[in-house]
Amino acid sequence: MAIEAQIYERLGVHPRLVQFKHWDSVNYTLMLEYMPNGSLKEYVEKHRQEISSSQRQQWVREIAESIELFHSHNVIQGDFGPHNFLLDDDLSLKICDFGGSSLDGSQATVAPGVRYRLPNLGRTTVKEDLFALGSTIYFITAGHEPYEELTDEDQVEKLYKDGVFPELSGVPFAEIIALCWRQKAESAKSIVEYVMRTSEKCQST
Repeated sequence: MAIEAQIYERLGVHPRLVQFKHWDSVNYTLMLEYMPNGSLKEYVEKHRQEISSSQRQQWVREIAESIELFHSHNVIQGDFGPHNFLLDDDLSLKICDFGGSSLDGSQATVAPGVRYRLPNLGRTTVKEDLFALGSTIYFITAGHEPYEELTDEDQVEKLYKDGVFPELSGVPFAEIIALCWRQKAESAKSIVEYVMRTSEKCQST
């Protein structure tokens, strides 16, 4: 919790952060704003057939903005995924739960689930967050986790290590997902710019 309080202090107030209310240094507890619509993961799984394409585009932009915010302040989230995003009254995304994140090059004390984890995970790096970002964008746009049909996580891990990823034909933002999975994404900032350009094209057609 102490590291999370430090990160909140560094990042300050931002529309992509669950608002920090109070830090109790005696009991090591954080008080955060209430987010009425729960986690992104739960919401998509419950409402996947009802979510509009414009809403999905908004979420993709917002998660990219979140990771750009972290990286621009020398923070690596370390456990990036739809479970770490909460939805406010307007269904805007805010990131939460970074008590195990890397700050100024420290080793993260958490790791993503296998579907969001870079193969051969080692020391915490920006590339690991970007890989997880690709899987999270896939979750938002496809409506389910990568290789949802596979119950054996060891099999998923082996496929990832072999460079075999889910089919992206017809999946929005497929190009940026592939760049993240192939570890060719330059930065979170470049992804935000790509998402903005793609969204503008969609709105103009």
